[in-house]
Amino acid sequence: MDIKFATKIEQVVFSNGHVAGSPPNQLAVRPAPAARAAKGTLFVLTEIQGQPGNQELIEKRLAALIKDTYYASHGGITAGLRRALQTANQWLYQHNATSSGAKSLVGGAVIAVLESEDVFVAQIGPTALFTQLNAHPRRYPEHSTWLASIRDPQADYSPALGIHPFVEANISHLQVEPDDTFLLSDSRPAKNMTLPQIEETLAHTPIGGVGKKLAQNGGQGSVMVVKIGRATRSAGAPAQPAAARAHPHMAAAGASAGANEYFNHAMSAIGLETKPAARRAPGRPRLPALPPLPSPEQIIGPVIGAAGILGKGLRTILKLSLPGVEAEASGPRQAGTQAQPDASRPSFAALKYVAIGLPVVILAITMLTYWYKGYSRENEYTAYLEQATQTYQQALIAPPDQVIPLLNQTDQLLTQAEAIKTEQPDIAALHADTQTMRDQVGRVIRLAYLPLLNEYDTPDTSLKRVIVERARVYVLDTSLNRVYHHTLDDISDTLLPPPTDEISPEIADSAIIDMVWMAAG
Repeated sequence: MDIKFATKIEQVVFSNGHVAGSPPNQLAVRPAPAARAAKGTLFVLTEIQGQPGNQELIEKRLAALIKDTYYASHGGITAGLRRALQTANQWLYQHNATSSGAKSLVGGAVIAVLESEDVFVAQIGPTALFTQLNAHPRRYPEHSTWLASIRDPQADYSPALGIHPFVEANISHLQVEPDDTFLLSDSRPAKNMTLPQIEETLAHTPIGGVGKKLAQNGGQGSVMVVKIGRATRSAGAPAQPAAARAHPHMAAAGASAGANEYFNHAMSAIGLETKPAARRAPGRPRLPALPPLPSPEQIIGPVIGAAGILGKGLRTILKLSLPGVEAEASGPRQAGTQAQPDASRPSFAALKYVAIGLPVVILAITMLTYWYKGYSRENEYTAYLEQATQTYQQALIAPPDQVIPLLNQTDQLLTQAEAIKTEQPDIAALHADTQTMRDQVGRVIRLAYLPLLNEYDTPDTSLKRVIVERARVYVLDTSLNRVYHHTLDDISDTLLPPPTDEISPEIADSAIIDMVWMAAG
């Protein structure tokens, strides 16, 4: 069943009682009809701390990076959220490393993805998400040094964007119903709002008035409120019973039992015996295992029997239809006796049943063959994926010298599984985890954001050296005997347009061999 909830959204930024819309640090992206449908509706709120001169521009850039990376990533929703936050972290970390400011910037982000009845939340740094689900308020995260009213200098800071090359966000999974509400907030209102205040605000304030009510309490901040409306189903989708919604596993078990009963009856009709699958003892979650395949004897016996019936029917039809093939002559008959029907000649009803049954038998044999082949491939795929998962888990606890060989073995098993079934989210997610672990062991930092600053398309250009000194960039061209001088913008990912860009005059008397930066004096 394809359920899509209607949502109402309020995006505000408030300060000292004044409320304004269209905050630059927020994004609400509804899924496109085809490309983004499986990725859900995305809600993003970012925050920058450190008193930069271009705070709104950096927060807007982080939100855009999160959106673009999430929808472009492969795999599941949680894997896409982790990649999006890692990309934003690497961009801010690179910005801090190349910035001339004395204090590094600290970033925070909170992301919510609404897909059917599920909400996936990713949070990091000085941000928070408040929920009012089934009249119960809650904050995510419950504890964070960035949201404490008084920070303890001795306490370890919670993860945030831009501090370390790699980050691990807080991931939560929620289920929503109509009239539920969740609120994305930066650190300023998150520090001051208590859960009773959130419950009072979200439960009794309609969408469009939450920002005004928060502004009445004073202070400043940026919030996004999302109200869950009534669900709509796609055309042709049957309504789901209330019991099935409350207990989805029970509904799935009932459907599976009905399918198994029908399958067992069909297998018994062709001579195959099926046994109920053994119940697995509770423990660690694992990939779903398929029931064991029937033995060759169970398959060969019915096939030989069906082939015998098919051959006998064909022989009977050939006897009756081919010219020159006659029934055996009967013995001499005395005069005056009544002629008896030939018992060796089949009746018309028998021929009719044979003519109808032959295509059915042929179709059954063909379907059984294809089913058995596909069933074998599915078991082979599951076995490869389980072995790859176990090998990756061994790499997590293995000594450093054994990690890389185990990761290589995991990739080989995933490649074999991918040869059977391509474009599987489980394979893509495990490939990404393997690559991330390999980068950590090899101390590799991947630059997810590499902007193109300039192109030099003059003929005979030969660039030799680049020197970056704060916002100034000098590029040496030894072939054309010149030095290019550019100026970076505030975020250091774009060159300022002319006339700020300057090209030094050519030195005609002598050739430039190299260049070096030296401070004045």
